[in-house]
Amino acid sequence: MLDYMIAFALILLILGHALLIRGCFKINETLPTESGYITTEIRSVSSVLDEVADLLNELLNSGSGKPVSTQQPTIIEALVNSFLNPTPMDAEHGDTQKQEEWTVHSADPTTNPLQSIESN
Repeated sequence: MLDYMIAFALILLILGHALLIRGCFKINETLPTESGYITTEIRSVSSVLDEVADLLNELLNSGSGKPVSTQQPTIIEALVNSFLNPTPMDAEHGDTQKQEEWTVHSADPTTNPLQSIESN
């Protein structure tokens, strides 16, 4: 039963590839007409978005006296601003008021670390 299912799936894959190849050969016929349609749709959408951005800018400017920029910061500006954040860590990070004494262990010359490795 499993063999029949695998064979059926392989046949479907072969048929799918054949349809995909046939569609790729026909793309030269439909691409010029579709690209013109896509271009006009993008222009209409971009004009609508420009109008919305202008409307929002006017609404925001009416509340304050200074103009509001709709330009997004570039990637480099965003990275520099995130790295130059004045308080990137908590105030308790690296607290210098608590002083702890640490014990310093001296090396024991009687033991050889290689001997303990070789014995294992």
